[in-house]
Amino acid sequence: MMRRQSGIATARQPIFADPTPPLVIFIHGMWMPGHVAGAFRAPLEREFGFKVEVFHYRASAERLEDVLERLQQRVVAHRPKVLHVVGHSLGGLLALNFFERYPRQVPGYVVTLGSPLSGSRAAQSLNRWRFGRRMMGMAASSELLLRQSAPRWLHAERRLGVIAGTRPIGVGRLLASFVEPNDGTVALTETELAGMHERLVLPVTHFGMVRSRRVARIVGAFLRDGQFPAGRRSD
Repeated sequence: MMRRQSGIATARQPIFADPTPPLVIFIHGMWMPGHVAGAFRAPLEREFGFKVEVFHYRASAERLEDVLERLQQRVVAHRPKVLHVVGHSLGGLLALNFFERYPRQVPGYVVTLGSPLSGSRAAQSLNRWRFGRRMMGMAASSELLLRQSAPRWLHAERRLGVIAGTRPIGVGRLLASFVEPNDGTVALTETELAGMHERLVLPVTHFGMVRSRRVARIVGAFLRDGQFPAGRRSD
């Protein structure tokens, strides 16, 4: 069952009309190689006409500041007229940090997929062990462990769409006990952020959502229209 929730009641944004293909940067999650974006790339490029670039980083070896600086350099090199960013899990947190650190960007939207925007209980559990802290690394730890005090999303002109899953299958259940709907790694309440424009709740797992063409088409619709579609779409 798919549930659509509104965050801020705002009018539908106009479709970008510039003939230059909008740039979509996909930021993968922690411990996940960038090629997992393959299921997303095809629909976004073929059906929606976006130019999709995958941004790679090493959460266990890079500082957050260095990751964000490299991302800014990538954006500057492309010189896009429209910039959308899609982030899965930790990648969604990096996307939000990117626009906080480098707010002067061309227009566009942001979509997060299963991102613990208000903190991660699974990460907090992993942080109890030394090997867990090494596995997460500097970039991940600074985000996943400190989000409880995260500020609201203040960029009203850059609409933020949040997708959360409720199929509880994933390694996160070995680290945290969830008594609420979750995607196997992130609880539904952990995907909330003050100031988000819309949240869509889907029956998908944390890792399954980035392999679903159906989810990719829903993301494409948000990037095109500034809002999630009202109906279902099949894979």
